[in-house]
Amino acid sequence: MNVKHESNDPLIHKFSIEVVKEDYAEKVNSELKKLRRTHQMPGFRVGHVPMDLIKRMFERELIVEKAFETAHEELYKIVQEEKIEYIFSPVLMDQESSLEITDEGTFNYVFDLVKYPQFELNYSEIPAIDYFQMTASEKDINDLVYGKQMELGSMSSPDTIEEKDDHITILISGDEEKEYSFILSTLTEAAQESLMNKKINDVLENVNLRSYFTSEEQFLNTLKLDKTEFAGVEEYVQTIQIKSISRRLPAELNEEFFKEALPGVEINNEEDFRKEMAISYANQTQGYVDQYFFEEMAGELIKAVSIQFPEEHLKYFIKTNSKEKMSDEDIERDFPKYINSFKWELIESKIATDHGVNVTQEDMQQHIEDFLYNNYFRYFNREEVSERLAELAKKQLEDKTAARQVYDQLFNNKVIEAVKEKVTLNIIEGNLEDYYKYMGDKYQQKEQTAETKTEEPKEAKEEKKTEKAEKKAKVEKTETAKKTDKKEETKATEEKAAKPKAKKTPKTKQDE
Repeated sequence: MNVKHESNDPLIHKFSIEVVKEDYAEKVNSELKKLRRTHQMPGFRVGHVPMDLIKRMFERELIVEKAFETAHEELYKIVQEEKIEYIFSPVLMDQESSLEITDEGTFNYVFDLVKYPQFELNYSEIPAIDYFQMTASEKDINDLVYGKQMELGSMSSPDTIEEKDDHITILISGDEEKEYSFILSTLTEAAQESLMNKKINDVLENVNLRSYFTSEEQFLNTLKLDKTEFAGVEEYVQTIQIKSISRRLPAELNEEFFKEALPGVEINNEEDFRKEMAISYANQTQGYVDQYFFEEMAGELIKAVSIQFPEEHLKYFIKTNSKEKMSDEDIERDFPKYINSFKWELIESKIATDHGVNVTQEDMQQHIEDFLYNNYFRYFNREEVSERLAELAKKQLEDKTAARQVYDQLFNNKVIEAVKEKVTLNIIEGNLEDYYKYMGDKYQQKEQTAETKTEEPKEAKEEKKTEKAEKKAKVEKTETAKKTDKKEETKATEEKAAKPKAKKTPKTKQDE
């Protein structure tokens, strides 16, 4: 085997590998023997097919396969021994010619390997990036406190419908009396008004129940009606009776409530509890808005960092490694996106290396346990359910897709924290409502910027305006000339018509 390594190109390692018959012959013979032992062929017992027939059927294909395999193994061996840093998989150049075999059984391969680019992250060149810091408003805290009170509250059975959150059970009269339940606030405004202040056992006649529900789906599902028979109906008139009313009463804000609402957290009074609710709000919403910051941060870093790629090589790499067939036009159109994607992978890797970003199995296990506890076990003592949490988290991590999602999320979070320490942040505080408004303003600003970019410069507009005026003047001049010519023609015709005609003198015989 003969290997030639060229690294003069600043962007690419080039390996020319010549594989001779002796390099792959043993592998080919070994595979042929295996095939002879297992191949089934009419007229022969298994294991007794003549080797000549086996070679005739499989040898050529095996030679091509094993020769390439040998070259590939040698390439990676050299890369490891020489500790060559590279990006992307090696690209076999001129794949068709690599299938050609000489009379001596020699193959020639040329592999290109993109050198790992060296670059620096100069954070000082990156402009300030908006960072939205989630903070709960008084209304947010009030809603969270009230929500906890309702979760841990008690049920009552009032006689009258008075609250929008009242749970009502009605009885529909008919051949078979049937009971149906719903929460008042889920009905239409008109339905809520008609039921408000009604008492248990009150009867309402000729009620169009279809008008009670905001959608056909809600109507059919709540009343358990056949979708084929009742789909599209506008009226469903029935006599109904208020069967029962249930109302959840909020729990009192006392020591017992604090312990049950936040087990394991020391809460002495309502003020402490409200502070915990504010922290909970920030924790629940910050991850959502951090995703936007991550995208903005990545975009700014991509713009600030200069990395040179061998573009023609990458286009070839994309085309030969794409799962779907891509034309040259497709690659040219999307190439800037590919470049940005490649750049970000390198930048993210460098951030992780520079800042020691690492996600361990323990990190992933802990993250899932915390998620499960906060969402499904929050009313239990953490220590009492710790084994169950560990068991569920371990089972979830066995799913490779789920595990990858958790890993990516934790990795991104750590990258965000690392970059936040290096770049200048324009801190904006607010709640989710403020964030949505902020995002709406940003989107509108981008739209206006895009429109401005597509507008023509003032000079070009003036030039076009002048050109248009000149064309108009030229057309008008032509039309005027045509009208003048027509007038002259008409005048000449009229003059000719007005001129007396000379009378012809009849010929006489003498004249003849």
